[in-house]
Amino acid sequence: MNGDIYEGKFKNNHFGGFGIYKDSTGVTYEGEWLNNQKHGKGVEIWPDGTRYEGSFIEDKKQGIGKLKFKDGSEYYGQFANNDMEGDGIYDSMEFKYQGKWVANKMSGKGKTLWKTRNINYIGYYLEGKKHGLGKMAFPDGKIFVGFWSFGKRNGNGIEIDEKGGKSKGCWNNDEKTMEIKLSEQKNFEQIFAFLETLQYQTFS
Repeated sequence: MNGDIYEGKFKNNHFGGFGIYKDSTGVTYEGEWLNNQKHGKGVEIWPDGTRYEGSFIEDKKQGIGKLKFKDGSEYYGQFANNDMEGDGIYDSMEFKYQGKWVANKMSGKGKTLWKTRNINYIGYYLEGKKHGLGKMAFPDGKIFVGFWSFGKRNGNGIEIDEKGGKSKGCWNNDEKTMEIKLSEQKNFEQIFAFLETLQYQTFS
């Protein structure tokens, strides 16, 4: 097997049951097998220290698992076809994210706390960037609620100051382009409804 080593149980002349496998690149798997494939609970460790512990189906990470990266950051949650997919929590020195994932990227509804900057965001993501409706709270007590496009504020939004005062406006690539009095602007119902749903949500 080109330098690969397997020690464990066999079933019908195939890897079957518990076994330990080390390939020629130094990747080690210890866990359950079925028909020569990783299948069931197991632990896979790469030479750089990256470590996955969790569920495998037909040789792929599938189901619930924990992936620890070489930099010390961790992901715990759902996997599909070897990808972080579904609900999951990613925790690093810089930030913590809890929410939806698609193809290893934050996509869907989630919340993020940037630890070193004390900034938090609750809202929607697409391909790893803030996209759609979202609320961001800053260390000075100010809050922005509104629309985002690929990581930047774009479209209508509401600024809330540290005393709770609100002002509406329009943003383009993170820059406020116009300011409108609260009583004169219409069609912000979606933003207000979103803000209402978030009023009891906090970060842990």
